[in-house]
Amino acid sequence: MKALSLKISFLFGLTVCSVLPKNISAAVLQGSILNTEYQPIVEARVLIEETKSSLESDKNGKFEFSNLPEGTYTIIVSHKDFRESLQKVTVTQEKKTSITVILFPKSEELKDVEINISAPLSRGKEISEDQISIGKNKIVIKQNSEKGTSSSLTRTIDAPVNIIEYDGAGLQLGIGGRGLNPKRTSHYNTRQNGYEISADALGYPETYYTPPGEAIREISILRGAASLQFGPQFGGMINFILKDGPSDSKKKFEVISNNRVGSYNQFHTFNSVATRSNKLKTYSFYHYKTGDGWRDNSSYDSHTAYTGLSFQPNKKFNIRIQFTKYFYVAQQAGGLTDKQFEENPQESFRQRNWFNIDWNIAALIMHYKFNSNSWINSKTFYINASRNSVGFLQNPARTDPLGNRLLITGDFKNIGNETRWINRYKIKNKSAALISGVRLYRGWAETSQSSGGFGSDPNFTAPETPENSQYIFPSRNLSAFLENTFFISKKLYLTPGYRFEYIETETDGYLNRYFINNVNDTLLVINEEYDFSRDRHIHLYGTGLTYNIGKKSKIIANISKNFRSVNFSDININIPSLRVDTLIEDEKGYTADLTFSKSWNKKAFLSITGYLLHYSNRIGVIWKTDEDFNTYQFRTNISASRTLGIEATNWLNLGEIISFNDTPHQLNLMTNITANYAKYIDTNALVYGNLVEMVPGLTVKSSLSYEYKNWLLSGLINFQTAQFSEASNAIKSSNGLYGIIPSFYVIDAKTGYDFNKIILQFSINNLTNNYYFTQRANSYPGPGIIPSEGRTYWLSVIFKLTDKKRIRPKVKMSEKLEYILDGFTDTDQDGIMDTFDKDNQTPADAKTTGDGMAMDTDGDGVPDYLDQERLSVCTDVDENGVALDNDGDNVPNCKDAEPNTEDGSQVDITGKKIRTVKASIANNESHIRLPSIYFSTGSAKSRYANYPALTEVAKFMKNNKNARLNVVGHTDNSGPQYLNKILREKRAQAAVDLLVKIYGIDASRLTVVSVGYTDDIAPISASRVNRRVDFLLEE
Repeated sequence: MKALSLKISFLFGLTVCSVLPKNISAAVLQGSILNTEYQPIVEARVLIEETKSSLESDKNGKFEFSNLPEGTYTIIVSHKDFRESLQKVTVTQEKKTSITVILFPKSEELKDVEINISAPLSRGKEISEDQISIGKNKIVIKQNSEKGTSSSLTRTIDAPVNIIEYDGAGLQLGIGGRGLNPKRTSHYNTRQNGYEISADALGYPETYYTPPGEAIREISILRGAASLQFGPQFGGMINFILKDGPSDSKKKFEVISNNRVGSYNQFHTFNSVATRSNKLKTYSFYHYKTGDGWRDNSSYDSHTAYTGLSFQPNKKFNIRIQFTKYFYVAQQAGGLTDKQFEENPQESFRQRNWFNIDWNIAALIMHYKFNSNSWINSKTFYINASRNSVGFLQNPARTDPLGNRLLITGDFKNIGNETRWINRYKIKNKSAALISGVRLYRGWAETSQSSGGFGSDPNFTAPETPENSQYIFPSRNLSAFLENTFFISKKLYLTPGYRFEYIETETDGYLNRYFINNVNDTLLVINEEYDFSRDRHIHLYGTGLTYNIGKKSKIIANISKNFRSVNFSDININIPSLRVDTLIEDEKGYTADLTFSKSWNKKAFLSITGYLLHYSNRIGVIWKTDEDFNTYQFRTNISASRTLGIEATNWLNLGEIISFNDTPHQLNLMTNITANYAKYIDTNALVYGNLVEMVPGLTVKSSLSYEYKNWLLSGLINFQTAQFSEASNAIKSSNGLYGIIPSFYVIDAKTGYDFNKIILQFSINNLTNNYYFTQRANSYPGPGIIPSEGRTYWLSVIFKLTDKKRIRPKVKMSEKLEYILDGFTDTDQDGIMDTFDKDNQTPADAKTTGDGMAMDTDGDGVPDYLDQERLSVCTDVDENGVALDNDGDNVPNCKDAEPNTEDGSQVDITGKKIRTVKASIANNESHIRLPSIYFSTGSAKSRYANYPALTEVAKFMKNNKNARLNVVGHTDNSGPQYLNKILREKRAQAAVDLLVKIYGIDASRLTVVSVGYTDDIAPISASRVNRRVDFLLEE
């Protein structure tokens, strides 16, 4: 206890001594904040660390602290667009102390910056906790369900995707892009909070679970060379990032209840609770949906629950635990023929078809930050899920005979871990960023087909020995990937990458084929048994190239190999209308794209991409007829294919553009346009020259929202041109299973009013009541045409409850004092305790920033303790931090208009070669030298004694109307070279300003020139005559 008391006394004394200056006499500190072009910086934050006093610079870049006690202070100057500056200043009694602070722009290399990240659409972070997206096509969509217009997440995602709609309640998600089939988003690597959520990533990558739109904070879609980080899929990765705490970071808790009633007895309720404390954040929700549906026989009952905890015991370590439960039972109205759809799309001829999902996901996420440049992220996930369907699955032209139904079951269990390491480093003063990782995966799936009974209820109980088929699909996967971004220059980045996949799959099971006569008597049963395994060793390569046109715009090009394995459904299906090639193979190919991306702060974001998608052996279906003249669909590798396309994603803050947002009005427009041309290109294939199925030629998605004070009005339109449902490009069929999917558009609208704690909204889905469909199913939920919903109405009431107080840190000294005192170890003796030190290995003589990193004032990548030119305006420097100057003319390369002038050449301030002679009086053959003017040490302010000399120079210029002078600034050698260089230019500029302002000399006749102390004319380097400005006549 005595030792603890001594520690407390020591800490209190240390704190008091470090905060209080020695004297308490009043003093004033004033100054200016300038950029490297000596222009004032507005709204720079100036902080006195000892007193915690702060203020912002005014419109002239100036600031002033008054009534300061005499002493030495640490001044920290920061601005969102500039690097932080830290310096010590001593102020004395009854005196104004003036300082000038020059801030350098933040380097664009290796920043975790977000491009317009507050906007609803952006590129997001280039380097985040679990990915590097430099050199890739990426968009991040901020979700706001309160402004969303549709009850279906499929329609409301503001991204360049084509869609399939399974129902109006949004029970399943169906999106695709770039010529990929949107069926259950199976061509994307689909994730929630960074971990996989599909049934089986290898054998059955379809996504039956859909996160509620109300729980989603943002959606990240990553294409390009995404396969190298997130798997081999052609589509890339889509990640649903859920909320993890109160929406207001200053609140302790938030409760939201969103209750909706709609047409056809529909009721949805979403209820969430979010909390935040100093180290713990939680977010939980329960979502219940029920209704009869727009079509006959389309009722549903759905439950979704989620809880997530995020614990951060210190600044370096974070651990998150998450659980998800998704369960629903839905009646499936079945498919229609073309004729039935035209007569009445709401009608149903299937009363006994049902579908059931039971999805359970657990995840453990750990993140550890070694320092500001290196961290590791590990995600472990476990999925225990099932999908079951029961019903009469014959083509819709046949009436249900009310006989034995077909039951199809699928049970999935898989566990995996994905660990990633991100490290930012330098190679010969060039920045680089490395991401590497491994993925371990073990999957197990069991599927079966059997009798579903003669009843009409949702009974999904399978017999112990299924009559039709039963398969077990164990699988193993080991993946490793490596990507490295090389910052070749400030503008050009190169990101090559490699991924290795080892995949082991097995199949163990049987298939019974029944031959039945016209009176349903079984004539023959053929039993086919399967027991085989297959190993794959896959090597994927890709590279991305980024060229930064400016701070907010860039061009991105990339190419990567892709791979997609054969699915369970590709090899074990037993449906009369569909048969599978026993020799079907994995799909292989590559993708390439070229993107232009630009953001305009809070005004707009634009991304335009041209892309190529090439399949070497695309899987599809073609129609065949067997020996009994039965027509069926045959799934196989039908041909090589090529998709050429262009997509544009655009957000416009129209209110900001037309200065609308200075009023209570807000107006935003988001638009996504995609154009595709996809064909089969194998000349030996039956489908050569045909268009690829499920690829609309044009897709348009656009939303507009208008807000006035508490009022909201928003609208959304989805449009797709016609597309074929299968590779043979058939126009129409008698049973509805194949043919054209006509073009369609659908409009959704919403209006509402926010009463602060209560929001009231009214919305209409499919405002114009268009009858359309997005798919022709060959199995469940059909087979046949699956109509989308007609017009439906919704009324919503949203309740919000939050605390009024902000979070304030609470520390129980009795429990935590020993921990705090132990944290006062300072390994590198830089004055920053290890607890707060991001780099505790800095050299003893290195000045550090407030977080312990070695100071790099000019942002050239060379820390100040090694930098011989700490205020370099260039980032192209040598290992000593000195700006490169190839021609030795004292003008660095980055500012040199002529970087290769001859040795000894006289140049102006831009590095251009000039010729000078001694100034001469017109019409006089005798040469004389114009007088120089002189300056005090370290000063660029002209003294009164210089005015006679300036008057003589002015007379010469007025008597010689065509004369042009080079005004040459000099310094002595008494100070640092990098400061002398700035001082020389300021002295020359001061002389020019006086000649222009006082004597009326035309500024265009005067050129500022800076030379070094090598032009000294006095034997003593620090002599006054070396601190001068000369006036030389330009020939």
